[in-house]
Amino acid sequence: MALTPEQSARISEVLGQKLQGRPCPVCGVSAWGWGADLVILQAARYPSRPHGFGVTWPPQPPPPAPPPTSLLYSLATAAPEPPPPPQYPTLPLMCNNCGNTVLLNVYTLGIDDIWPTIALSKMT
Repeated sequence: MALTPEQSARISEVLGQKLQGRPCPVCGVSAWGWGADLVILQAARYPSRPHGFGVTWPPQPPPPAPPPTSLLYSLATAAPEPPPPPQYPTLPLMCNNCGNTVLLNVYTLGIDDIWPTIALSKMT
């Protein structure tokens, strides 16, 4: 869905208030633009290590597969599906001089209502 001129003006106004003429941290030029298409950051959940940090080296082989059982038993003992990991809708802010790109959370900016599907997902 294309943004209306009013929606584009609102986004530009909100970003202007946040940026307040700040230059790009990479090149030092104050020439920002933004992309109308959101970038959705999808979080991933990984089990944490109980002790220590890092990865075991060398990698360990996966545990052996459990013995085959009946489909009925497998369905009855299956763990419930975990909830999906969170998603973070972001607006890309790009330096028009060097291309440095910053992703700004649309919920924090208060502009999530511009994209109805995103605004509805915040409520769930």
